[in-house]
Amino acid sequence: MSFNIDQDLADMMLSAEGGVTVTIGGNPYQGIYMLETIDQFDTDSTGKAVFLRDLDLVAESVVHGTTVTIASVAYIVKGIDPDMSGLSRVKLVNP
Repeated sequence: MSFNIDQDLADMMLSAEGGVTVTIGGNPYQGIYMLETIDQFDTDSTGKAVFLRDLDLVAESVVHGTTVTIASVAYIVKGIDPDMSGLSRVKLVNP
């Protein structure tokens, strides 16, 4: 049995609840979209976010200010939090 972490992460995102196609630079990627819990003491952790593979973020040179599209809605990247598992939480705001 072969193990390919990049393919396994992509497959997981396709089947996950909240799984979405995220368009970055005209290219489609699989992600997991979520509305985050509002925390009155940590305003940086509130709002919308999408989990994307680190490999995809590097391929598109995603940084703060990059535009991404989910379900025909454009968002601006507010921050990127890697979780050291091969995924990163990409915090989003409406333009």
